[in-house]
Amino acid sequence: MNKLMSFIVAVLVSLTAFCATLRPTKILKNGEKTKMDTNTSSLRYRLEKLGYIGNSVSYDNSFGIIDRRTDTFWTAYYCDGFAGIICCNLKTKKIREYKSVSGGIYGLLSARNGTLYGGGVYPGILYALKPGQDKLERFQAPEGISYIWDLAEAPDGKIYGACYPGSKLWHFDPHTGRCSLDAVLDEKRDYLRYVTAAPDGKLWCSVIHPALLYVYDPGTEEKRQVLPEEFQSNSFISKPELAGKRMSVLTCSTDTPPVLLIFDAISGKLCRSHNLKTCRLDGQALNLSDVQPIPGNSLEKFYFYDARNGRLFSCGVETGKIKLELANFYPGLPKRIENGSLLHSINDQDYVCYDLKNKKIINSTRLSPSEKVKMKIFSLCTGPQGDVYGSSFINQHLWMIDSKSGKITDLGRHRIGGGQIDSICAGDGKMWIGSYTKAHIACYSPDKPWNIIPGPEQNPRDFGPAANGQYRTSCILYG
Repeated sequence: MNKLMSFIVAVLVSLTAFCATLRPTKILKNGEKTKMDTNTSSLRYRLEKLGYIGNSVSYDNSFGIIDRRTDTFWTAYYCDGFAGIICCNLKTKKIREYKSVSGGIYGLLSARNGTLYGGGVYPGILYALKPGQDKLERFQAPEGISYIWDLAEAPDGKIYGACYPGSKLWHFDPHTGRCSLDAVLDEKRDYLRYVTAAPDGKLWCSVIHPALLYVYDPGTEEKRQVLPEEFQSNSFISKPELAGKRMSVLTCSTDTPPVLLIFDAISGKLCRSHNLKTCRLDGQALNLSDVQPIPGNSLEKFYFYDARNGRLFSCGVETGKIKLELANFYPGLPKRIENGSLLHSINDQDYVCYDLKNKKIINSTRLSPSEKVKMKIFSLCTGPQGDVYGSSFINQHLWMIDSKSGKITDLGRHRIGGGQIDSICAGDGKMWIGSYTKAHIACYSPDKPWNIIPGPEQNPRDFGPAANGQYRTSCILYG
């Protein structure tokens, strides 16, 4: 036994001595080999914290609410920390923020009793701010809900929520303070994106990826799917907009044109449809493809925004006639039309109010949160001059790190629209960019001024979607 143990010890000693000679080998330019020192204390590299990438949060998925009882504009944001609801007084421009424990707040609703509700994202918490309160109340949504996309108030005062995942419709009763699950509208789809209450108390619910439109009766628990079959292969359907006894929605996909559908809000029957791509203005075909509906429509008009070209249009609900309401409007993303005369918008980190009648901006106020917030780094790449370029999660910002000083410069939002830069590469002295959503391709020239307005001087230059039906760019190469 002792001999066996002595033999094992001898073998281990020999193996240890042999392994000590097997250090990593580096090939030099002249072909010689040298052993690399594996002692970490002798390595020349060290980590250095450069700082956070700006203070740019995302307002893209949040709603914009106007409360004329207090002359305030309300919106919310998403970040990699605790997001908040932000209020801007339209007269004094004073900003106030109400912090949450969620990463974002998407659904926003101003109830008839003056309470403001917000739908949390990660976790899915319903927030309530009653008049005169300084702090958000919290109510836990039904189990399994991560996103509260949208909120609607029914005639009986209950607050209904649209959520992810599971296409679950649920409600909050202000009298009991309890949230209850009503129905799973579609077991094959995860995204119940929007909900709107009709005058008869039924809930109109937009499900996306792919699109369906349900009408749910809380009294009988009956649900009906009313989107015509020819549109059910589309990926998107907008929030149902109630105007009088009409319910309007916009449906489209990355490879199909946008179509405006007008339903009878009581019977659920389709009254008429207008294909926006084939609409003409002053005898010219518009060829619209990437448009965004804007809440706040009237009995006569449905408003939508052509983000790529900075044009605000209205479509006659009855006639289908297109009118160009505003051209060359580039302060970001319109959130709401008020009485057909005021356009409330978010320009990256600023609230902007535009007077449609007098064609001028009447309010521009910075909304950035009072505390520094951070956003995840999504992609990194070495630039043409050796500097490092990168993108942040879900706010479309491109930034640069000076390779010598380590200084971080936030170049700004590289295009209008929700999402982020998925991939970056360098080539021909430029930075080539692929971004979500709709797999847009763009090119940035570091030696030219930053300018996202379309035209000859646009930089980064947006080439549009890579191909029909595409959504993300997981990789981009120059060759």
